[in-house]
Amino acid sequence: MYQKNLAWAILLGSAAIDLVLYLIVGDVIICYRCQARHTGLPRQKSYDPFDLAIAEKYRQERLRREMAGK
Repeated sequence: MYQKNLAWAILLGSAAIDLVLYLIVGDVIICYRCQARHTGLPRQKSYDPFDLAIAEKYRQERLRREMAGK
């Protein structure tokens, strides 16, 4: 049994919820080194998007320093 109307309602409802969350949350700039979160900054093209590979590099560096300090 196919329920196209229900499927479309769920899909459009999810998109609407996603749009509302996007408008409420806004953009955040995260420092890789100290994990500080900065909000409310003016939008500029000079900020690169968050890169998980760079974040992992700094996380590994922090873990190595913690292990060396023990």
